[in-house]
Amino acid sequence: MFEYKKDIFDFLERLEKRGEEFSYVSTYTPLISNLNMVENISLIEEVRYKEDPQKAQERALEILKFLELDQIAFKRPAFCSSYEVFSVQFVRASMVKEGKIAIITPSEFLLEVSAIDLIKYLQDRLKVKHKIIIFDLVNYKFKYENRGLKCHIKR
Repeated sequence: MFEYKKDIFDFLERLEKRGEEFSYVSTYTPLISNLNMVENISLIEEVRYKEDPQKAQERALEILKFLELDQIAFKRPAFCSSYEVFSVQFVRASMVKEGKIAIITPSEFLLEVSAIDLIKYLQDRLKVKHKIIIFDLVNYKFKYENRGLKCHIKR
């Protein structure tokens, strides 16, 4: 936990300079606004892994159906809830084969659900093997401690 958002980014920058790789779930790394949710997810496989666009989009749609989010498949991010956008960002981050998933200030991102519950649900449902690190602000410490989770304070 950090006092200021700037501290989070400074810390992540130091980790990246040491060679650590992250896929981000954050309001600071938004989905591409002129692409729909399927296209935002499939972009990882298309660009990073040179997958055929049609196959990548079919896979993205399958994942959304599996998560019971197929109703947002062809919507743009602006027309989706924070829960839906977060879920798509998490799916996108989990598709990167190497590195860790860094989730930045989920308590500010998710307005209508518990961030911890959603992260755990997505991790379990998608069988994500990546190490997931949550970077949040001290102001939200109570959200973690009330759930019996250990909170590491960085100052």
